[in-house]
Amino acid sequence: MIFNKTSYNSNWNTEKLSDLGTFARGKSKHRPRNDKILFEGGGYPLIQTGDIKNSNLYIKNHVSEYNEVGLKQSRLWNKGTLCITIAANIAETGILDYPMCFPDSVVGFTPDKNKCTSEFMHYIFNYIKTSIQSSASGSIQDNINIDYLSNLEFKIPNLNIQNKIVGILSNIDKKININTEIICELNKCSEFIYLNKIIKPYLESKDGNIVKLNISDIVELKTGKQDANFSSASGKYPFFTCSNEILKCDKYEYDGKAVLLAGNGEFNVKYFEGKFNAYQRTYILMPNDSKYIGLIYESIKLKIQNYKKGSNGSIVKFITKDDVDNTKIYCPKNERLVNKINDNLNLINKLYIENEELYNLKKYLLPLLMNGQISFKNE
Repeated sequence: MIFNKTSYNSNWNTEKLSDLGTFARGKSKHRPRNDKILFEGGGYPLIQTGDIKNSNLYIKNHVSEYNEVGLKQSRLWNKGTLCITIAANIAETGILDYPMCFPDSVVGFTPDKNKCTSEFMHYIFNYIKTSIQSSASGSIQDNINIDYLSNLEFKIPNLNIQNKIVGILSNIDKKININTEIICELNKCSEFIYLNKIIKPYLESKDGNIVKLNISDIVELKTGKQDANFSSASGKYPFFTCSNEILKCDKYEYDGKAVLLAGNGEFNVKYFEGKFNAYQRTYILMPNDSKYIGLIYESIKLKIQNYKKGSNGSIVKFITKDDVDNTKIYCPKNERLVNKINDNLNLINKLYIENEELYNLKKYLLPLLMNGQISFKNE
């Protein structure tokens, strides 16, 4: 099967992906994989399948690091290596922004620079990802291997056209990445204000200009009503579940400014303004007075950070309604601080919406570019 064969690209060469470069599986020989002997002292970045899925074109961050012992049973891959997940999150891709290790659930691809680039191969996998995932679904472990990847066939244009295709798609991805970095900085700014300009003065001096309340004092807590089957790939409205990923659905239940908290799983916290729906284990916080929305968002994020750090002394598998209702919120009389947090949150929401539009634009352009339906001068 040639994934992108059309009348528009009949003059492009048909290639097996293995003819464009070299596939090699990641290494993680030691068991158990999380043995402390592999990590104490660190020094060598290690990424997992989830890090690849959460990247956008380039993998710029890592959480774990191998030490010399860890490196010896693994391998350090060069900057520019394309990473392809073959288990768990199948067919997700990202390009190393600096040398990193990865386990055997990931395949590394090194391109033949005379034939293609890592960036172009990344977009090939963006194009065929759904097909790969469908073919792997239902297998015992839902995974793929190097032989499978090597035998995939694709119509490949010359390097000049490849670079033009990459230029268009990567510019979209770079804008998404810039927006994401701005979102990160805005979140840091709001967290600093809430921790250092509001909570700290209250705790240190019981500042009378700051009032401590429970979330339940200003919010009537709701939970989503829908099950997982409610989502729809072609849906119009956001559907919030316990996953970090925001799905789509055809009908909305709620409309307004809301903080959404996943009651189990990764305990992620999101903000959204507009029409949406939610899964059963998702808590919905919509205050009657929207001036509290930023403070609620920051207080819930702080609560979840404490859960993740294990500050309560036990492993938490799910969050109860009482946990949320009893979350402390610190409300300053200084409207300038409150407005700054709310302004940051509004800008974050606008950037999220812009990123969604950019994702949709890339999704629209990708098949047209890969099928040859968009032509370039001097092809």
